[in-house]
Amino acid sequence: MSKWQDMLGWDSVQLSELRYIGYVYLKEGQYETAKQLYEGLVLLDPNNDYDWRTLGALYLFMNQYPKAIEVLNKALEINPANPGAQLNLAKAYLYQGDRIRGLGDAKKLMSSLDKDIARDAEALVMAYNG
Repeated sequence: MSKWQDMLGWDSVQLSELRYIGYVYLKEGQYETAKQLYEGLVLLDPNNDYDWRTLGALYLFMNQYPKAIEVLNKALEINPANPGAQLNLAKAYLYQGDRIRGLGDAKKLMSSLDKDIARDAEALVMAYNG
């Protein structure tokens, strides 16, 4: 439990509710509001890789690639085997123009056991390899 959770008297129920609200804003395309909620969540629960990954995806949606890379790397520090964060990190590198790093990361994910990740990684490689 973080010091902020302790100060607020919050437990996993309140955090789950906040995640749900943030996810609804994300799905509605209200990225700025969702970003603010997830920025709060990573303060309240700093070891939750889902929150970091989602925040990184929000920065990606908002074309803030350096910030997305920073945040997605934090998600991967917590859980190096997070394929969603790995895929979004590859996208962030590609979108900011780092083809070598982005394609390298995407090619590794083409053999992911998660078929959706593997498919999306293959599509990225095909799109950026011309």
